[in-house]
Amino acid sequence: ALNAMSREVSGRLSERDLTQVQWGPLFMIHTCRCRTAAALARELNVDTGSMTRTLDRLEDKGYLRRERSTDDRRVVKLVLTEAGERVIAEIPYVLSDVLNDFLQGFTRAEHDQLFALLSRLLENGERLQNEHS
Repeated sequence: ALNAMSREVSGRLSERDLTQVQWGPLFMIHTCRCRTAAALARELNVDTGSMTRTLDRLEDKGYLRRERSTDDRRVVKLVLTEAGERVIAEIPYVLSDVLNDFLQGFTRAEHDQLFALLSRLLENGERLQNEHS
């Protein structure tokens, strides 16, 4: 199901010249969850080389820029440009539309049950991750 949803999101985002791999980092930067390449690589579970190449492409497209930290010159912060902010503003709508399309025909009770089960699955995963940390 996740792969099918990812393919659909990718198809819809291709109109905006974004791939599945590219919108994730933009969204993470936008929500201030990650501000460096290393933090993005950790959070998105990809190697730093791959993340650097993705960020290079996004910078070439004009969606982000790299800025040296004024606190620590070794740190390079990632900042969205105006074009990056415009394109990222569309992402929640695309994700919502895809999710709504995939949930079409579900009753309210089925919808609620699915989300309850997925929430429990995530909680179990977080518990296991914390046990192994």
